[in-house]
Amino acid sequence: MNAALEQEFHDAMLGMFERAKKEAGYSANRFHQLVGRLGGKAAAKQMLASKTLSEDLTHLSLAKRLDLSMEVLILEAQWAPLFSDQERAIAVKRLKDFGYTAS
Repeated sequence: MNAALEQEFHDAMLGMFERAKKEAGYSANRFHQLVGRLGGKAAAKQMLASKTLSEDLTHLSLAKRLDLSMEVLILEAQWAPLFSDQERAIAVKRLKDFGYTAS
């Protein structure tokens, strides 16, 4: 896989953490630690594979800022080569379950 694309995604995941903290007042510390430990792509894949919804989605939903979620990030076209159709479908379903529709 393209190492440069994976690094860009990793940076985007960290950027999303900073934006959520600044714009939504939500500090997703476990998310940040996981990304730091595994890297952005592996962390996203692990979170998508989990049967348990992350508390991050709940917090961002309550703040009406699901646009700052990992799920929205991975659905951006530029990251498509990093994720399977099944992983992307999981992200879509989770967002839909929270009532999120892209604007």
